[in-house]
Amino acid sequence: MRARIMMMLAGMLFASACFAEEAALPTVEGFVQRINADGGLALLVRTGSEAMKDMQGKEIVCYLEDGAKVKPLKGDRLKAGLKFVEEGKRYVLVNIEILPPGDPLAYRIIKDDRTVSIGAEAAVVVETYAQLEKLWELLYEDAPEKPPLPEIDFDTRVLLAMFMGPQAGKESRLVIIDIAETAESVNVYLRYVEKGEADKPSTPYLLATMDRRPAPVVFVDETPRPNSDYYVDVEKIAEGDKSSWDTEGTLLIENQEQLQAAWDKIYEYKKVKPELPKVDFDRETVALAGWGVKKVDGYSVSVEKVYQRDNAVHVLVLKHIPTHSGGRGHFQPFVMAKFPKPQVPIVIDYEMEMVGEPLAGVNCNVDKPGVVTATTPEAAAEAAKSYGLDEEATKKLTVVNYDYNMAALVFTGNIMTSVKLKIDRVYRTNKEIVVEISLERAGMDEKLGVMQASMFITEKSDLPITLRTTRLAKQAFPLKPAPQQ
Repeated sequence: MRARIMMMLAGMLFASACFAEEAALPTVEGFVQRINADGGLALLVRTGSEAMKDMQGKEIVCYLEDGAKVKPLKGDRLKAGLKFVEEGKRYVLVNIEILPPGDPLAYRIIKDDRTVSIGAEAAVVVETYAQLEKLWELLYEDAPEKPPLPEIDFDTRVLLAMFMGPQAGKESRLVIIDIAETAESVNVYLRYVEKGEADKPSTPYLLATMDRRPAPVVFVDETPRPNSDYYVDVEKIAEGDKSSWDTEGTLLIENQEQLQAAWDKIYEYKKVKPELPKVDFDRETVALAGWGVKKVDGYSVSVEKVYQRDNAVHVLVLKHIPTHSGGRGHFQPFVMAKFPKPQVPIVIDYEMEMVGEPLAGVNCNVDKPGVVTATTPEAAAEAAKSYGLDEEATKKLTVVNYDYNMAALVFTGNIMTSVKLKIDRVYRTNKEIVVEISLERAGMDEKLGVMQASMFITEKSDLPITLRTTRLAKQAFPLKPAPQQ
């Protein structure tokens, strides 16, 4: 009996020691430089716990533990526990967390308030004292007394000015969750925070300073909410208007066998097929889009954007319509593109091509937000007159080829401030045409009306049009898991 008790105690002590060893794993933070053929990650160590001091600035090869939930990609900045497996003589990463890309930069909040005269969502970088003076005039144009200008050394620092736009119903504020520098940009990661009911409408804003850097500043919205998009890089690997793919629709390709079969079908008409592109299906997915058989030249398809919204990844396929009748023949346009493999379901949307440059911020006399369409030159001319469009806008509206296309006018209504209405994207689902718009702060010297119209031209459709307002430009890589509501 005594021997059994001693063995049990010994087992408990051994388990405790193992647990302590696991809990005491050193942590490492760094950039994935490359991914080796055997799956090893070449990691450039940036920082870590005390045990990692000697490794800072060095490159080590690490491997993922079996069943790892996160698979990093080249260029990712990650944080993870690091253990050395004696049996395999290798470093293994555990509990991996993908961090915002880049080296963190220090910043200082100098103003965080709920009321300001700028009533639009915007984010700007102020780089000179003259720009600061103009910004201060805009900030406090309705205030009885302006606070003193902050003291900023613009030789070494810049000011980040971020505005949330009008908010009602909730007490809202802006929060910087991280500022990180990459080789291409300085990324400012923002989050919109809402809590209890507000006693009155507000226009929250945030001012912060940071060291001046040569790379451009990009504001990234990291708020987990509906209509929050995370864009990723998409790489075209094949396209053309000659193929043996005569099906209209899309196909998701998720392994090497599917890729080979699709490739053989596309180039079935060729005696010698092009070389099969390289795709890492552990980390990448391929979308194939075709437009069936066309009897006239000039039709094509492209994959313009891949983004995540809430719990799905959307692949936007754009159909290009010829502006003039091309040569007759037998055409089968297609495109094949690859992008980082998501952790959520994939949805295919068809983006509608906007023919020509859409108008932005044109003065009009419509005081309520909305959208109207014109499908004939006569209707377009009447709309231009009724809504008070200027000569340039009227000309663009009336020269549309209405045999195939339609024009849509989008109105801001009375916005009570100098911001510019911009059309970000137009796409079609089975039930509607979705027009995503944003209100962008105009340049400090640019004056715009408080009632504006924007216009886009696209192929004719009987589907209803729905307006949606987007927020700041959003970018992230790789695709993120769906945010928890």
